[in-house]
Amino acid sequence: LLIPSVTHAAVSPLANGTQEYFRPEDAQLANLCSQLLIYDPDERITAREALKHPFFAGFDPNQL
Repeated sequence: LLIPSVTHAAVSPLANGTQEYFRPEDAQLANLCSQLLIYDPDERITAREALKHPFFAGFDPNQL
């Protein structure tokens, strides 16, 4: 597996096509995954930011 150069791609190849792996009703999950798979750590969502993502809106934080 070759890791893309940041100069060639700031996004992981996996992040670009996440929508095709999810059902339409899982759009929030696809969006979260695409943000987590961004190659550049300065551009990638943090764990704290991920937990604030709308995907987790229906979860009780005490249950995570």
